[in-house]
Order: sequence, then structure tokens, then C-alpha cells
Amino acid sequence: MTERRPRQELRVEVPDARRGLLLVERLADSELARSAPECWAVIGSADGDLPQVLATIQQWLRDEDIERTVVYLGDGRHTMTRD
Repeated sequence: MTERRPRQELRVEVPDARRGLLLVERLADSELARSAPECWAVIGSADGDLPQVLATIQQWLRDEDIERTVVYLGDGRHTMTRD
């Protein structure tokens, strides 16, 4: 019997809806959500290949010329930069 791990929630703060949608296109099983009146986030799951998910976010930061973002994994909060 295979033990099933709990789903690891992922949330990435994004500067605007357009760039958020570009990240949604790169991350499987994710969606854009309004996190406050003027704020957006990409939400989904970090299940599977976590190093690949983080590399995808970092490449998105580079491609969109975004200095940094905040990534929430489960209960943790991490600042991620493009470099």
C-alpha cells in the first residue's frame, strides 16, 4: 500500500494579472486569483517535482524582469529572486 502525502499548497505573489497568467501557463494545475483588491496570486500545488516548480518560477522572474516575489509553500513563506 502506497502512503499518500498531503497536498502541498503553493501560492506565488504576482505583480499583475497579465504576468500572473504567464506564470499559470508554465505551472501545471495552477490558477490566477485576486488576493486583495489590487493584488494577484497564482495558486496551485507544489506536489511532484518541487525543484522543477521552483526553477520554473525563477525562470519566469527572469523572463518577466521581476526582481523578486514571495512564494508560500505549505505553511512556509520564502522570498525568491530572479538571480
